[in-house]
Amino acid sequence: MNRDNPNEIDAALEARRRLQKRQLLSETPEQRLVRFVKLQNAAFETLRSSPDGWKHFLRRNYKSRRVRKVNGQWIPVSADRCSG
Repeated sequence: MNRDNPNEIDAALEARRRLQKRQLLSETPEQRLVRFVKLQNAAFETLRSSPDGWKHFLRRNYKSRRVRKVNGQWIPVSADRCSG
């Protein structure tokens, strides 16, 4: 494969995407869940390996979950959690 030719690169990426899709579709729901849990664990291990990264993650997460009480109802404060 000539890496300087964009058409060959696109074709190789498309072949890879098709292969990955076939592999994913052949998995059972239980296998998908196991893979998901492994990925989640790896992601959190990566986050925890950096104290500053972990603090930033927690700060951003808590900030996005803030709520306020309006007329007896809890309303999200963060734009990503507000409907509309």
